[in-house]
Amino acid sequence: MMRDEEEIRLKWGERIGDSSGVSESRGFKVDVRAVYDRFSARKSLKEVDTANVEMARTDASIGKITSDRTKLFIENKCVIDRSVLEGMDKEDAVVPCLQIIGSRAALYSVRLVANGLYVGIEERRCSLAKNGNDIHNFRHTVNLLQAFRVS
Repeated sequence: MMRDEEEIRLKWGERIGDSSGVSESRGFKVDVRAVYDRFSARKSLKEVDTANVEMARTDASIGKITSDRTKLFIENKCVIDRSVLEGMDKEDAVVPCLQIIGSRAALYSVRLVANGLYVGIEERRCSLAKNGNDIHNFRHTVNLLQAFRVS
């Protein structure tokens, strides 16, 4: 008897995801993609985007920060569209994204709330720990990453 095996992995570097085919857009390049690998007994390897990450330097301009967040939201909308096309319930259509700017990180989620209506929500925000003595920021960082993992 054969069974399906599933695994999530990160793809680093500016890459356009598989979800770009659901709209007229060719997609955006994001810094990191969390992809879900589905190995099926009946199908070949299928890569499905599950989350996106953008990173910028501490001194990034407000234009760069806003552009990156907009890119994340648009990519997540495409991921949701692809997932719904492939049979996901619309009520379950939520995709997380993480924006890291220098030593600060923000976790957002984009969800489909009605036909054609998508909402992006900031779920959590934290400062990344700069060293082992910064336990307060480290705890917030772990909580944010845990929330990103289970999203």
